[in-house]
Amino acid sequence: MDLGPRLGKTGADHSALLGSLRLRATKRLGALLGDVLEKADDTLFDFVQRADGSLNHQEYFDAMRELRKQRPVCEQRYQEHFAEAFAALDRRNPISINLERSLTESRELSLLSEEQLEEQLSTSMVATALSRLLNPLLHQLNHRLGIVAGGQELDDTSNPIAPAHVAFAFRHAMQPCDITIRVKVLLFKLYEREMGRGLHGLYSELNRALVEAGIASEVRPSFTRPPMQRGERRRPDDDGAVHGLQEHDSGPAPAGGGYRGAETATEQSIFASLHDLLEGYRRTQGGPRFGGAAAAGAEPQHGGPAGAQHGSGSALGSTEPLRALSSDEMLSVLSLFQNDMPEGLRDAVIDPEKSVTQRLKQELLSGAERLGLDPSHSRMSAADEDAIDLVGMLFDVMLDERDFNTSTRGMMGRLIVPFTKVAMLDRRMFLQKTHPARRLLNALAEACEGNSGEGPQEKELMGRVDRTITRLVAEFNEDIAIFETLEQEFRDFIEQHRRRVALAERRTAEAQRGRERLEHARAMALEELRALSERHPELPLPLESFLRRYWCHHLTLCALRDDGGSGKYQQAVNTGEELAALAGADADQRVRAERFAAMHAQIEPILVSAGCVGSAAQDVMDSLLTAVGGRAGPAVEQDVVVALERNAPPQEPVAVTDTPVAADEGVSEAADAAAHLDFDPADADRIRRLTIGTWIQFTEDDGTTTPAKLSWISPISNRMLFVNRRGLRYCVASPEELAALMRERKLNIRQTDTAFEHAMSQVLGRLRSGGAETPQA
Repeated sequence: MDLGPRLGKTGADHSALLGSLRLRATKRLGALLGDVLEKADDTLFDFVQRADGSLNHQEYFDAMRELRKQRPVCEQRYQEHFAEAFAALDRRNPISINLERSLTESRELSLLSEEQLEEQLSTSMVATALSRLLNPLLHQLNHRLGIVAGGQELDDTSNPIAPAHVAFAFRHAMQPCDITIRVKVLLFKLYEREMGRGLHGLYSELNRALVEAGIASEVRPSFTRPPMQRGERRRPDDDGAVHGLQEHDSGPAPAGGGYRGAETATEQSIFASLHDLLEGYRRTQGGPRFGGAAAAGAEPQHGGPAGAQHGSGSALGSTEPLRALSSDEMLSVLSLFQNDMPEGLRDAVIDPEKSVTQRLKQELLSGAERLGLDPSHSRMSAADEDAIDLVGMLFDVMLDERDFNTSTRGMMGRLIVPFTKVAMLDRRMFLQKTHPARRLLNALAEACEGNSGEGPQEKELMGRVDRTITRLVAEFNEDIAIFETLEQEFRDFIEQHRRRVALAERRTAEAQRGRERLEHARAMALEELRALSERHPELPLPLESFLRRYWCHHLTLCALRDDGGSGKYQQAVNTGEELAALAGADADQRVRAERFAAMHAQIEPILVSAGCVGSAAQDVMDSLLTAVGGRAGPAVEQDVVVALERNAPPQEPVAVTDTPVAADEGVSEAADAAAHLDFDPADADRIRRLTIGTWIQFTEDDGTTTPAKLSWISPISNRMLFVNRRGLRYCVASPEELAALMRERKLNIRQTDTAFEHAMSQVLGRLRSGGAETPQA
């Protein structure tokens, strides 16, 4: 058998192919840098906008200007690095990047400044993060590119387009820019995020081109198997191995289907603590036992289906110890269920009163019979039962607390079996925030929550979710790389959805801001009318009608345009005061008429604001003269009022109370309303400290929960606007009203909004408290 083609050892001259790859790679990398520099300006500006007043804004504005000025130089230096690296590779002398020393530095030891050290650390972090993210693709590309370059052995430091070179090229390109290290760190973070997306496509494209050219078509991803993987015999002390789960970010999970290296001592300690918590929870809950944590010889428990009454002691009528199913056998049973979920598990997903966790374990032991195993003499190993319990409880919480309709619950329930397999293959999914399976679940839950598929865009999004889940169920064969692939494909789609939601949210906040300003302006106008009426208690009825319908309307518009602080608003207030004083003046009709004629220029803007011009304006002026001239008797007054009302602007309802609006922008009104509420002041203070973007959870009267995001806080009334998942208004309430809901247990502040993290937080709370009553299967 000729193994040469399989290993890529064809002996051919690949110089032309290497040149083609160089052109393709440098063109794509140059475009990616261009994208990063395009986004840098907006990113820095947004950062300044979100920052508090302690930030030196000028530092960031200077950096924006410097980046625009130096961009051509940066792009040239960036391209030059890759050109030099590929040239060295073509000469069979590849450059091996050392991120702790630049290419131009001497080999002598020297002290680094604090800024140089920070820059060096940022470069290393970018390279490390990208290497972890792209490891399987990078492994294949190293091997194939080495063959093209004359059969060399390339690694992550000598491959010209490996993350080490990509990170160093950016550091090299940014040298001419006179910007602070604080800004550079932000740019490195932006660069890492954008290159994580771009390099995946580039590496896939180059691997595909090399395979089509006949270069090492059979290369497989490399991985290291962690302890207790499939097919391995577990040590006796593994059964009770692994305390409370806490977020433990041990770096990004691999993008491909490989396992990472052996678990660290910290990770093993966390899983040991978690096992103890799960054991305590299972003892507290009672019910059937499925694993090997019970003491040998324990009494079997009755009442479960076949295969459910199992501890590590005796089976019914037998003293023979139960055999622990191997991970291979458990994964085989799960594979049977992946495309054809058992009816009992499907029912538990749809019915909120049933437990997914218990039903999942029952079905797994019952399913062992289909592999020729005796479920009455089998049990789960402790580690497998821990993984299955965590996934089951995760989905129990997520399905109960997320706003999923019945069809969506069924759709998301199809993920249970694949995620159970992932938990058994790589239990660090529970520790790593960047794990691809975890990211995919978060994105799918975000797309589904509150989405009933009513509009065309929502329907399209739900269709994409369904296709993604269907593909995962069909293609997942214990290679975790499928999660990374699907998450990246779905990410582009969900980003469009997020942009639509952000636009809707911005419009909702703008509408609420306008509504509050209008209400406040109307309240200010009514307060001016109330104060004027107190100073002049015997206003003629026609003048009162004019002030209420015309003058208040004009004051409202002035307050909206000028926030009550310009001369126009005060001029209008003075005009009302003069009219009221004229009506009550002790003077004859001629003097009053002369003084009223002198006020025509002051009254005209009020009429224009009301849309009253021409003959209508003249009618109003004549009516006013009758009102303030002292010539109107009761019958005439009524006719004058009718004439004024006929030409008045539309009267809109004003949502204000009779309580005077103080100059402190409604604080006294809010305090008066809060006095009638039953709330804990500490809760109100906690709510006031919430930041924009915080998610809270409302519980409706029927027990359903609805998430809502804090989108805007009114500077006028301090009321808070919350929007739903679609960016539409959910409610507007004061901190005191929200605190009252907290006391009634109808409001809960979410520590995190992502589905996986929030559900695991709830699971941990349940485990640590010994567990509240859970529904039984």
